[in-house]
Amino acid sequence: MHIKTGIHEARNARNRLIRRKNVVVTRIIFAANELRPGGIVDVTDGWRHLVLDREPLFPVGEGFHYSDTSYFLIGMIIEKASRSTYFNELARRLLVPLDLDQTTPLDQRVIAGIVQGHAPESERLFGLPDKVVADGVLLFDPSLEWTGGGLVTTSEDMVRWAVALFSGKVIRQQQVDRMLNSITRPDYFADAPDRRYGYGLGINVVHTSLGVAYRHGGFFPGYNSMLAYFPDAGITIAMQVNTDRSNIQEHLEAIASIVISKTSCDRSNVVGRR
Repeated sequence: MHIKTGIHEARNARNRLIRRKNVVVTRIIFAANELRPGGIVDVTDGWRHLVLDREPLFPVGEGFHYSDTSYFLIGMIIEKASRSTYFNELARRLLVPLDLDQTTPLDQRVIAGIVQGHAPESERLFGLPDKVVADGVLLFDPSLEWTGGGLVTTSEDMVRWAVALFSGKVIRQQQVDRMLNSITRPDYFADAPDRRYGYGLGINVVHTSLGVAYRHGGFFPGYNSMLAYFPDAGITIAMQVNTDRSNIQEHLEAIASIVISKTSCDRSNVVGRR
């Protein structure tokens, strides 16, 4: 009886979200996530009270505010439209066709080949232990990420993904352009006038001293990651570190500076020999 009631309430909430007037997938809604060691998180239920029947932070197209909750809503839309699970659709439409065989769902605590993650930031924010793996098993349930980033992958697969995406092999080039140009009110860095930051449709567009970069970072208890594509140089760099408190952005840009400088020199030498 309780199970049936729970299913009915979840479906009712989903319909209230999806059928609400003027709903746009790019609308951003803020919510906080909670982590508890060993806990089980139902992402389609636990956060509903944070978004149901609430006004958005701003009108559509007039700002951006990142939150996992927005991606949970998209996941619900995907599953309702496809009548399948998000992970099944992801594998069928993207992972298998693009040969991303090192990328799998983050839906269990046992992860093959996982290295120890150190979580000083998550310890401060959520009360998690500094070391998040014991005997090859995560000390908390990672399925809470779901469509908010619930994948296990490698730097190699991240680079493959970026190359496929920005070369038009994932979605049409027109959609790629819309993704990159759907930026509202970009922010300028007070301490670095040459840097400008905006958020497109699921991607950061950053103007740096190395040129424009299309990138995104990832935070997970014990781990940080970042993927960046520099279109002017045609360079893609992915980085993963096993701590959730790092200067990964600075490290990635330092590596990018070396790689871009080296490739520019190599290209100049090739042109010179001709």
